[in-house]
Amino acid sequence: MLFAFAESPRQCPTLGVRNQPSSAEPAPFARIAAAAGAPTAPQCRFDLPFRRAVPSGQERDPDARRRARHHRAPREDSMRIITPFAFAVTVAAAATVQAPAPAVAADVFAGKQLTIIAGYRPGGGVDNNARLVGAHIGRHIPGAPTIINKNMPGAGGARLANWLYNKADKDGLTVAVPGRSWMMSRLLKDPGVRFDPLKFDYIGSLGPVPYYLFVRADSGIRSLDDLKKSKREVVFGGLTKRASNYVVPALLGADGWPVKALHGYKGTANILLAIEQKEVVGMYASYSTIQNNRGDLIDNKVLVPIASAGGGKASGKLQALPEYMSAKARGVYKLVTAPSTWGVPVVAPPGTDEEALSILRAAYDRMVKDPAFLADAKKRGIEAEQPNTGPEVQAVIADVLNGADEDSVKAYLAYVQRTTKKK
Repeated sequence: MLFAFAESPRQCPTLGVRNQPSSAEPAPFARIAAAAGAPTAPQCRFDLPFRRAVPSGQERDPDARRRARHHRAPREDSMRIITPFAFAVTVAAAATVQAPAPAVAADVFAGKQLTIIAGYRPGGGVDNNARLVGAHIGRHIPGAPTIINKNMPGAGGARLANWLYNKADKDGLTVAVPGRSWMMSRLLKDPGVRFDPLKFDYIGSLGPVPYYLFVRADSGIRSLDDLKKSKREVVFGGLTKRASNYVVPALLGADGWPVKALHGYKGTANILLAIEQKEVVGMYASYSTIQNNRGDLIDNKVLVPIASAGGGKASGKLQALPEYMSAKARGVYKLVTAPSTWGVPVVAPPGTDEEALSILRAAYDRMVKDPAFLADAKKRGIEAEQPNTGPEVQAVIADVLNGADEDSVKAYLAYVQRTTKKK
């Protein structure tokens, strides 16, 4: 330990002997010690002669001290001064020795299996997002756990959310990708919902996803004006009555447009097959959702977008759907399309182990910057240019759910209850 010089004789705090006053300048050492955060105390200068240990049973020679004075080697000072450099080395060494060893992050996941569960059937946009994460996140988790992808479809992701909230282990080895709009069930007060979306531990999201209204190219509809003025009913396909691909077209129909929405299709691929077979005319979806299932329908211009309809920045110069809606419908539309602003989040059960959660969030944040990940996302047709951290996603969702006005929520619920299921 380094001691600063004392200005007057005082008791040495370490050995209990009197120190001697010194005219040496104390400031430099005091400043060094203070800068390094080291404690300071009086510098003790000891003029005590070296006293050889006396074996037990022998008397000490009373003249030994006098004779030793005549034979001592000359010295400049009885005290060794610690230089700033030596002090720095000493402090660093002390810090190294005394600091507790940090926990090894690899110990949390080494030799373990991380399961990622999608809330929809294989082949859809949600499943594709989950598998993209599964293909890359393992490289960014210390310990390199084995990654397993599974599916638990049902109720637009709410079935998986229920299970994750109430039954999943909280050790960080199980995470989920329920979908985009499952958390909106809180606003609809669905009796089957047994979770609070604001209590999940969010890990991250790839960010906003632009959505469009797609119709068959041979339908004769080229714009929203054409759709609104259509002389025949235009049918759109959807998954569940809470899924945005059903609610948005249903909202247009309730707003006076010649639009009919059907729900009950088991997966995105089934809706696209229905479009190909002319059972329905269109679908509310992102480009990636269609490209991952039936990209040929876009490549061969069987399906064409006629309007941008929520989410991130839309491509091209398409008409914006909310500009053609009534004020009442527009309020509900903002709620319905809110999920496209946060994309497809990866979530963990509420109360997940803090260390494991921190590691997963950090791994996700590194993953979304990985060139290999970005190249794969592009290949899969997934937008990943505006990723969000877990806390950011949670804040956006909380803002939407807590800020929704009562009239819009009631109208939203009314549109959802006004359902038409496919036969």
